[in-house]
Amino acid sequence: MSSVSLQNALAALSVTGVTRAFGDKPLDVEVADLPAQWTGNPSSTQERLTFTVFDEPLHECSVYWAVLPRVQGDSQDIQTNAAVNGLMDNIRTAMNSFAGFHTTTYSLSPEIVTVNGIDFDGVVMNVTAKD
Repeated sequence: MSSVSLQNALAALSVTGVTRAFGDKPLDVEVADLPAQWTGNPSSTQERLTFTVFDEPLHECSVYWAVLPRVQGDSQDIQTNAAVNGLMDNIRTAMNSFAGFHTTTYSLSPEIVTVNGIDFDGVVMNVTAKD
């Protein structure tokens, strides 16, 4: 496995409720595309255990979801919270069936996601996997 294969697997992750999945960060997101999903650039680290032996590489990649346009001054009303939290539940369900990588860990958090200067209430998932 490589960092790119992790990114490709996450890009293909099917999450209930997602209207459009982009391969990379989109240049623009239309309201009709929401909720929209894309992956960030992957990275990889590998620790040295001894002078000549290395641990398995850790591959990391983030996935972003834009859920609703953020209204200036909006303090995440009940509808926005329900949409973001519902999508987070759907992401957890999709990740429970995510296969092909052992020791996969992930964290989910509601965050503001920005595309082309426009803020969206969204979700960010950081994924770490070993070969």
